[in-house]
Amino acid sequence: MAPIYDHAGSGKLPAGGTTTLIVRDGKLVEIRPSLGGTLSNCAGGPTPWETWLSCEENTTDRTRVGGKKHGYVFEVSAVPGETTAQPIVAMGRFRHEAVAVDPVTRFAYLTERR
Repeated sequence: MAPIYDHAGSGKLPAGGTTTLIVRDGKLVEIRPSLGGTLSNCAGGPTPWETWLSCEENTTDRTRVGGKKHGYVFEVSAVPGETTAQPIVAMGRFRHEAVAVDPVTRFAYLTERR
């Protein structure tokens, strides 16, 4: 079971999230959900430490229905149990499109969907 960021909604779990594909020797060997409860995940990008940054391009505020605010970046690991489903608030809340991380400085460069 993937960790879930936001359980609130109209009686249903949000459909957004990420799926991890495990490929060995060029062959797909496993597919597993890795993050749930996010909205409109877009391109994101890899990190030098071999995780994925998943970007929400939807800034819906679901706090009125007992949910959470959206529009964040989440770090996703291919290793089950390492993904926390906690937003990286320091990366801001906006319509994230993609992210690139400089492997030397580890600075993250974010793009925004307009």
